[in-house]
Amino acid sequence: MAITATITYDDLRLYDVIQQEVFKTQRTGFDVKKEGNQVVMTVHASDASAFRAAINSITQTLTVYQKLRGNHD
Repeated sequence: MAITATITYDDLRLYDVIQQEVFKTQRTGFDVKKEGNQVVMTVHASDASAFRAAINSITQTLTVYQKLRGNHD
């Protein structure tokens, strides 16, 4: 079973930060690209546990980024 999700974020300043977190393993990974004024992250995983690990990694990075930017929404 393959699982894929796409996450978009409306702040291009995130690109340089999240680009450093890009990874790929046999079970999971994610890619990052710029599209217009958005950062687009695509997560690929072979199973639910691997998918969750990738999403958690992205979520942690986004949380730190937003706290540093002063966005506590």
